[in-house]
Amino acid sequence: MKKQELPKAPIQIQRDELLAKVTNLQGELANKNKEIITLQKELSSKSDSIAQKDGIINNLQTELATKNKTITQNQETISQLETSLTQKNSNFSALENKLYLLENDVVILGDTEIEGQGGTD
Repeated sequence: MKKQELPKAPIQIQRDELLAKVTNLQGELANKNKEIITLQKELSSKSDSIAQKDGIINNLQTELATKNKTITQNQETISQLETSLTQKNSNFSALENKLYLLENDVVILGDTEIEGQGGTD
C-alpha cells in the first residue's frame, strides 16, 4: 500500500518557499563570488600591466635625463671650443699682423742695404 501524502500545512509551505529562496540566493551568491574572483584577476592583471608601464616610464625618464646631461656636456664642450677658436683666431690675427710688420721691416731693410751698396760701387 502506498502512503498517501497529507496536505501540507501553511507553515510547511512557507518553509519550502523560504528554502527555495535560500537556494536561489546561494546560487546568486556563488555567481557573484565568481564575478568578484574574475574582477580581482582582471584588477591584478591591470595592476601588473600598470607596474610594468611605470617601470618602462622610469627607465625612459632615466634615459632622457642621461641624454639631457650628455647634451648639456656637449653644449659646454662646444662653448669651450668656440671660446678657444675665438682666442686662436685672435692669436692668428696678431701673428698675421706681426708677420706683416716683419715683412715691411725686411722690405725697408732690404731697400736700405741696396742703397748702401749702390753708394760704394
